[in-house]
Amino acid sequence: QFSVVTYNTLVDACARSCDMGRIPALLEEMAAQNLEPNIITYSAIVKGYCQENRVDRAFDLLEDMKKMKGFRPDEVTYNTLIDGCARYGMWGKGMSVLAEMQDAGVSPSAFTLSVLVKLANRSKRPEEGFELVESLCAKYRIRMTVHVYANLILAASMMGDLDKAIGVMEQMLRA
Repeated sequence: QFSVVTYNTLVDACARSCDMGRIPALLEEMAAQNLEPNIITYSAIVKGYCQENRVDRAFDLLEDMKKMKGFRPDEVTYNTLIDGCARYGMWGKGMSVLAEMQDAGVSPSAFTLSVLVKLANRSKRPEEGFELVESLCAKYRIRMTVHVYANLILAASMMGDLDKAIGVMEQMLRA
């Protein structure tokens, strides 16, 4: 008999290998063993849908999660959805996820900043990535990581602003 952790590992493997067709059978096996999927299970499924360019299914699952008793999407779930939006340049959807995240009382993290800048870059809105980082760092007292800085340097490069890119690098070295 498998545990929830074992099934979560299998779900994550399916998500990473873009083999989401196996998910329903895994969920059925869990139910047959009286094992309830948890937030980790659902976040892995969201990730898999995003990786398979089925972001609409990921959003449907988010809505289902919100209706379930005892389930609240967490930072990982929201970040995964924002990252899914970033993959396909879905600026409006990504920003609505950020708003929903904050409305739900889930604070963004440095990882959130990183995927938001990636979203801005892939949506051809690099300037807005800088604005988001500045406002969210101030509001939530987030300390930027090397990943955030790297995405900002990429954003400045996309804007054709080498001075800004160098300024971000210098800021990173001082941090």
